[in-house]
Amino acid sequence: MKNVIFLLAMCFSTSFFAQGFDATLLAGFNAAQIDGDDLAGFNKFGLHGGVKVGYFIKPKLHLSTELLLSQRGSRSSIRLGSPVEDSNISLNYFELPVVVSFMDWLVDNSYHKVRADVGLSFAYLYQAKASNSFFEDDVDLFATNDFSFLVGLGYRFNKKIGINLRYTRSVTPLFDDPAVLVRALFGYFVTFRVEYHL
Repeated sequence: MKNVIFLLAMCFSTSFFAQGFDATLLAGFNAAQIDGDDLAGFNKFGLHGGVKVGYFIKPKLHLSTELLLSQRGSRSSIRLGSPVEDSNISLNYFELPVVVSFMDWLVDNSYHKVRADVGLSFAYLYQAKASNSFFEDDVDLFATNDFSFLVGLGYRFNKKIGINLRYTRSVTPLFDDPAVLVRALFGYFVTFRVEYHL
């Protein structure tokens, strides 16, 4: 049975890539903050990783979608040796961006060395935590769904390995309850990641 599944998977992947699709493994980190929580700086670090599947709709125009684990939130500035506990909001999402990439610098008629990305993203909040924060007792009021826009730049060292720098900002509030807070919260974060092209 395992051999049959393996053969079916091989046939599917061969057909998949023969159709002009490509796939990439992604791993990196986010540096995040939240606009409106009175904490400044991209001090909240979290994991970022997943997979990307894409297709060239034109020789230099690439359309892709990603399935990501994305850890975000905010944190007061890190004070080493301070007895005061940091304020910390942790928001963990499953994220599904749709990205259009503009490619350039073709190498050996095989891959493009540089790219610029623009896109939209939907994210589902599956876990929220807060400590030493105004929101500690209200984490269940954070919005389950988040919509964002993103821009980014990518660079490939060779056919397999590349890096990507991305900026993402929410366009819908992360937390919007006038009974608790007079202003809405909006998240934004910078992502650095390594890409392994299959």
